[in-house]
This record gives sequence, C-alpha cells and structure tokens, in this order.
Amino acid sequence: TSSNPLRSTKMFIDDVYSSYLPFASAASVTMGIILCFRTAVTRCQQRLLCTRHLPAFGRKGLIISAASCMFAMSCLYRTIHVADEGAMLCRETPTVWNAPAAGRAVATVGELALVVQFSTYLSDSARRLAVVPRFARNHFVTLMPALCAEAFSWAGVLSGTPQFFCAEYCMWLIIGVMWAWEAAELLHRSSTWGDNFVHAGLVVGSTSLVLFNICHEVPHFLAAPPTHIDLPSSSSFPLYPWRELQGPAMLIGLARLRYLAARVLTQAAHRASTCNADSTSPIWRQRLPFFVCYMLGASWSSMLLAGRYVARGAGRPKL
Repeated sequence: TSSNPLRSTKMFIDDVYSSYLPFASAASVTMGIILCFRTAVTRCQQRLLCTRHLPAFGRKGLIISAASCMFAMSCLYRTIHVADEGAMLCRETPTVWNAPAAGRAVATVGELALVVQFSTYLSDSARRLAVVPRFARNHFVTLMPALCAEAFSWAGVLSGTPQFFCAEYCMWLIIGVMWAWEAAELLHRSSTWGDNFVHAGLVVGSTSLVLFNICHEVPHFLAAPPTHIDLPSSSSFPLYPWRELQGPAMLIGLARLRYLAARVLTQAAHRASTCNADSTSPIWRQRLPFFVCYMLGASWSSMLLAGRYVARGAGRPKL
C-alpha cells in the first residue's frame, strides 16, 4: 500500500503532460485562430468599403492576435512533443520533432511573438490612457533582452551547460520588471472596470513571472549538473593531427583552430539533435510547475489579452 501514493502521483503527472496541457494549449490556439480571423475579416471589410484612413486598431489588433496565436501554437507543439532542453530529456521516443533544437526553435519564435504582443499592447494602451511609457515607447527596448535570453538558451542547448539558462531567466527578470512597471502606470490611469481588471492582472502576472524565476527557475538551473549525453567518439578526430604538419607556425595554428572548431561544432550538433527518452525521470516532477505555468498560464494570459484588445480596440486617446 505504501507504493500506491507514488503510483497515483506518477499517473497524475503523466495525465498532466499527455492530456491536460495539450488540451489547454489546443483550446488556446483555437481561440487565437478565431481572434485572428475576426480581425482579418474586419480589415477586409474596411478595404472593400474603400475606407481611405484605416484605424490603428486594424493593424495593431492583427499584430496582437497573430502574435498571441503564434505563442499558443508554440505551446501546443511543446505539449505534444514534451522535452526538457536543459536536461536533454524527452518523454517519448527521440525523433526530429522532440529534439532539443526543434523545441528550442519553436520556443524562440513563440517567446519573441509574446514579447512583441505585450510591447504592442502596452504602448497602444499607454497612448489611449495618455500615459508616457518608460519602456514600451520603443519595441527594441523589450525586444533586446528577449533576443539575449534566446541567445543564452541556445548556448545552453548547444553547450550542455545549464548555467546558460540562468542567464536566460535573468533576462526574463528584466522583461518582467519592465512589464510590471508599465502595467502599474496603466493601472494608475485606468478608469473603467475592464481596464482596471486587465491592468491589475498584468501587474500580478508580471510580478509572478519575476518571483517564479527568482524562486524556482534560477535556483534550479544554478544547481543543475552539466547535461550528460553520449557524444560522438573522438576516434573521428585524430589526436593533435596538426603535429604531423610541417610548415609555418601560422598554418599549423590555423589547422589546430580548424580541428577544434570542427570538434566543437560536431558535439554541439549532436547535443541539439539528440535527447534521452526517460518518462520516469524525477526531472518531470521538478519541472511540472514550469510546464503548467508556461503552457497553461502564459498561453491563456496571452490569449485573454488579445481577446481584450480585439473586443476593446485601441480607442481614442485621452485629451
């Protein structure tokens, strides 16, 4: 009987990864497609009616809904092909679809789309509420930390060093602080019930992002050991082949550099295309809060924000 609780816990974790998260992500994608379709139809109607000056809502509404849909699709993909790039683990048989490079590429597109969506919403809402944005004025201010975060995550995947993911989440800390600051300014100037509710939710969500990364993600990867994966045998790279060369020291140095670069690139490509299949690893229990908050919380938060903008529109700026 002592093993029954452990068995029940494992069955629950399996159900979350195999059923609940994919269903929630699929529902989010469906809502995103509906929002994109609604916004696209509105723009088509405006063009068919020969409206000379299209309102800003049509363009920005399409950007926000499309970016939210892209992020939801990336979440759906990662719930179907569940893998942990930091630990080089996957729950199913290793394929090209759940390889670390595939998951990281999909996540990169989705996360950059999420940053574009939030930045566009914050800047447009600041214009509507007559708030001078501190960070959202220029999309590049929030996009630059996101690009650095993605670069650090790719470095972690290719090198097998989990500490690179700590640097990634430090970049997300900066993004979360900027989002919280802008949302607090919008909340201060909000007058309607809908604005107060949405902007309060953005403050809570951004603050939760910061606290979650500080308390969970950064400590996890800071203490994580280097990922272990079977690399190609060194027999394909003879030991010090440049020692057999004769000629100027510069040419020998270039040959050595070429040898080292080929060895590093081969190992990086192997790490990016290979994962260890282990659905019983304790890492899945440790990473369950991340997957739930990311695939369910972040996905639906993005979709609800897009729905709010499509329903509310940009509106006229306060005088």
